[in-house]
Amino acid sequence: GDAMRIDASFKPELLTADDGRRALTGLSLEPAKKRLVVSNGKAIMLFPVVDVDEDSPGIIPVDALKEARKVAKTIHTSDACLCVNGLVEVEGPGTKRTFDKVDGTFPEAEAVLRTHDLNSKRTVRISINAYLLADMAKAAASKHGEVHLTFKVDKYGDSTLEPVEISIPHCDIIKAMVMPMTTLPQR
Repeated sequence: GDAMRIDASFKPELLTADDGRRALTGLSLEPAKKRLVVSNGKAIMLFPVVDVDEDSPGIIPVDALKEARKVAKTIHTSDACLCVNGLVEVEGPGTKRTFDKVDGTFPEAEAVLRTHDLNSKRTVRISINAYLLADMAKAAASKHGEVHLTFKVDKYGDSTLEPVEISIPHCDIIKAMVMPMTTLPQR
């Protein structure tokens, strides 16, 4: 059958964790929902995949996706292809590499991605140039690249805000969310 395909320009591995939580070092394939889920424990993103009818759920190692991306570049295609069953296989011209799935339990995406009423009066959509924000953090020698955004909320002093939905302009197929944020005391 066909191998699972994901747009080779997507780089979900940039949001994996490297803090010892083994399951979060990989990419969770959910064939029934035709998506690849990635999280570093602070944010979660869902990437669309196609041709997953014969693939099995599991955590794909980042190296397998990187290899599939190399093959896609070699054969001049826009999709990275992987066969995900008991193992993860990447086949290219005259080569076939096999990877073990990552052990562990991945967070359940629906438990994190709560349904939000995006038409609520309390919902505000803000567009931010992420590159500019990153440059500002670097210019200020921000520890860990952290910046703080201040929003006026209905009830001042709430200790926790809702998760923040992230969308990429002109790319409606990727869904993302930053985990609940805490408010910082005003100075």
